Amino acid sequence: MNKEQEQIAEKIIIKLKEQSGSSFSKFDDLFPEEKRFKIKHIVFGALKERGLIKGFPADAYGLTEKGWEFKSFDSLRRKKIFKKLKKNMRM
Repeated sequence: MNKEQEQIAEKIIIKLKEQSGSSFSKFDDLFPEEKRFKIKHIVFGALKERGLIKGFPADAYGLTEKGWEFKSFDSLRRKKIFKKLKKNMRM
């Protein structure tokens, strides 16, 4: 995902947290109209792939445990770098 898509994904996670972890919303208001379908597919696919949300029939979404713990993509990147450093230090 690019930066714009990451920002949209972070907004979706925030909205889901505000709605007690699940929603029947399509979140269309968060996507640029001219590329809505393509970006929506990328963003929701990435969130599901990372295990942050789960999808239900009829455009309903819910947060997973990882989704509730999610802060930002920058935070995830920092965790990955820290784990690599920690692993390399053990060798």
